[in-house]
Amino acid sequence: MSLKALLLTPETPVPVTRTLLGGEFELIRLPADRLSQFEKNRVKYSQEQDPDKLNDNTAMLVLDSIIDEDGSPMSKTIKPKELLKTKSVTAINAAMRVVLQLNYMAEGAEEEAKEA
Repeated sequence: MSLKALLLTPETPVPVTRTLLGGEFELIRLPADRLSQFEKNRVKYSQEQDPDKLNDNTAMLVLDSIIDEDGSPMSKTIKPKELLKTKSVTAINAAMRVVLQLNYMAEGAEEEAKEA
């Protein structure tokens, strides 16, 4: 395999179980470009003062991170508006914090923090 092919081969996500939205779910770390897209949209919608788009953006990030039994993101079967109709903004924002912590925390950091 060439170096370029090796560098551009997508990582195989390793599911991690987390408690959010009232249950235990398998989450995956998202690619850097997806996190960047989320952040750009968050800033844009904040500046536009558009709470509906902010909530959709947050719900989509959460749904992109939660995977089903087959390893597919829940965003393939559940739309952000569906989640927003059943969960509070507080619950979705709490789930977003769990997702962001998973994505930005170095692997092993959580275990190291528990041992300290």
